[in-house]
Amino acid sequence: MMKNFYLNDLASNGVEFSEVSKKDDNDPTGKCMVFVTPDADRTMNTFLGVSSKFSSNDCDFEKISVSDYLYVEGYLVTSDDALKAVDKAMSLAKNQNKKIALTLSDPGIVGFFKEKFLNILSNKVDLLFCNEEEAMSLTDTSNLDEAFEKLKSFASTFAITTGKEGSVVFDGSQKIKVSGFPVKAIDTNGAGDMYAGAFFYGLSLNKSYEESARIANYFSSKIVTKYGPRIEKNEMKRLLEEYKG
Repeated sequence: MMKNFYLNDLASNGVEFSEVSKKDDNDPTGKCMVFVTPDADRTMNTFLGVSSKFSSNDCDFEKISVSDYLYVEGYLVTSDDALKAVDKAMSLAKNQNKKIALTLSDPGIVGFFKEKFLNILSNKVDLLFCNEEEAMSLTDTSNLDEAFEKLKSFASTFAITTGKEGSVVFDGSQKIKVSGFPVKAIDTNGAGDMYAGAFFYGLSLNKSYEESARIANYFSSKIVTKYGPRIEKNEMKRLLEEYKG
């Protein structure tokens, strides 16, 4: 029943997906408690539940052939079976000359599973997403400038979010600082995912990295002004119409 709830929710929001493999009905649904403080920061307590059993059996690898990018979520490094799925997907993407993007997901994940990230990045990815803290943790540096230079050995291009300041991107040749949009933030949950999604949206329109980062900054600034990690579909349509670039 709970699985159907999530699948119906995805479908109602226009998200295309492949049917998941059958799991033991006794496997519990994952849960995540998020505590938000007055400064808009968050603390998360996550129980993965059945999602901890994610494996190659849950992947529709045929979708890679009709995609421009394979987008790898960094949380997958926490499971050996999931990591095997990542390895297989990345290998297939490379064989088909598809681009590979990776998000570092969370500073704590980077800290605990750094070696696994380094193994993934031993062959450069095409595009890397991270925030300042994640970038410094991965590169063992203490400031953004040093982290920026070291990230060049891991990714051909990358985007580093810098909170209210916006983001810093490397388009393969130059460093570009893109200012953020001033808002009153109340909850940063979902901001990183929104940034990556909006950045890809820009790239899909053949926008430059600078303009894609500006689009990403804009929509990220909208998600942090409300509680929860999602902007409703109708509201998103309105924002897309309003955005002038």
